[in-house]
Amino acid sequence: MYWQLIVSVARHTDEVRGAYTDVMTSFRSYAAKMQRTMTPHRISISGEIGKDAKALMRRVADCVLKGEGIAKAEISLAFVDDAISERVNGDFLQHAGPTDVITFPLGTKPLQGELVVGAGVAERVAAERGHDVQCELALYVIHGILHLCGYDDKKPGPLRLMRQREAHYLQLLGLPAISEPCPPKKR
Repeated sequence: MYWQLIVSVARHTDEVRGAYTDVMTSFRSYAAKMQRTMTPHRISISGEIGKDAKALMRRVADCVLKGEGIAKAEISLAFVDDAISERVNGDFLQHAGPTDVITFPLGTKPLQGELVVGAGVAERVAAERGHDVQCELALYVIHGILHLCGYDDKKPGPLRLMRQREAHYLQLLGLPAISEPCPPKKR
């Protein structure tokens, strides 16, 4: 009888140990998945663009930052109307009129910056080109973050590379190919 009790306890102990192992394996798997999906990118958003658009813009920013190998970043996205876009464009770039996106680099370790995104411009351009305004806003966010990552669009060669990266991220995000075509190479 004593022997049966020991066997029963041993069996129970093995069952508990097995259940514990199963739970810990599941937990480790879940923790690893969470580690892969969590982002060290802090992305803050201001402006009247709607909850769904804000979620998309976070996903866009995170995708570009990850794709460009940026481990940590603090990015602020400010979606503004034409009046504010025009004022910022005039004050900081000495250009007249509202614009699509203005990028303000604020630091490099971690990457820090602010994008002032012309929501009014996006609405007009999207309507003119016949696509969704959220896609146009996504393009502006991609473009601005590429500037923060060091891309330039002032000369044909770097502009071509920037357009290719924009197209790459639009495709990666499952968005339509709405970026401007690459300028032709000089021969």
